[in-house]
Amino acid sequence: MVSIIIPNWNGKKFLTKCLESLRLQTYRDLEVILVDNASTDRSIEFVKASFPEVKIVQLEMNRGFSGAANEGIRAAKGEFIALLNNDAIADPHWIEELVKGMSSSMQIGFCAPKILRLSNGANVDTAGDSYTRYGVAIKRGKNGNRNIYPQRQFVFGASAAAALYRKSMLDEIGYFDEDLFCIYEDVDLSFRAQLAGFQCLYVPTAVVYHLVGGTAGTNNEFTLYYGQRNLESVFFKNMPLELLIQYLPLHLGYNCLAFIHHIFKKNGKVFLQSKIDALKQIGSTFQKRKTVQGKKRVSSLYLRTLFDKRSLLQHRVKAG
Repeated sequence: MVSIIIPNWNGKKFLTKCLESLRLQTYRDLEVILVDNASTDRSIEFVKASFPEVKIVQLEMNRGFSGAANEGIRAAKGEFIALLNNDAIADPHWIEELVKGMSSSMQIGFCAPKILRLSNGANVDTAGDSYTRYGVAIKRGKNGNRNIYPQRQFVFGASAAAALYRKSMLDEIGYFDEDLFCIYEDVDLSFRAQLAGFQCLYVPTAVVYHLVGGTAGTNNEFTLYYGQRNLESVFFKNMPLELLIQYLPLHLGYNCLAFIHHIFKKNGKVFLQSKIDALKQIGSTFQKRKTVQGKKRVSSLYLRTLFDKRSLLQHRVKAG
């Protein structure tokens, strides 16, 4: 069974198309779980009336994407866990193709589909995530033609906007880090999975259309703050010591350039506050680091092969 978890916060306007697309899935052994982050737009009443087959987990407060996803995982019965944003529409073969990919090897712990931008369906949002040596995630193929990356291949990670995870892997490495709240929580999980020896397979025949930023928005202070705060946690928690020392100058260089960039965009204060708050959390981050590094099963040489080696100026980052 596949358990599809949809974290929701005031997403009623998106849910009809999202949930209807799940009714059309060719893979039928499904349960759909909506985890509601204390919505005020009557999302729950709408789903109960229009989609009675959907299991609802109602939270008393907004715990972000991470908290909602984790509650969904705890309630799930499936061997596989799919995450889907409420502002996304799945192609009918989405789950079927991801399960085929996952079933090809037990070493594959999670799969990334091809996510296209719902605004036109012709451009890619992401074909899996990459991670750079300077500690920033990037979306593979962002804004490229939908026909790029036509072959299956192993990638660093999967965007939790639409991904499939092996439940046994999540039980081993841990669920989403709730201190991250939202943004980079999927990058963090991808990094921990790779450290533990699990692979991520990109499956181009599994397609999802995503209204990017439909719920949280894009290029605003919210996404800037959480993206820039959380990328520090991901870098310092997950990067093995040898590579942390090697890549720290690159990481600091990125932060300097990014700060100058955001000063010119007139949101330097938000950027700076995100870094101050990341520094305040450094004690907790290094406590988590002990646990994460204790589960490391791969070499630093292998991890180097996973990191994108292009310079900062050659691509756009995932968030912030």
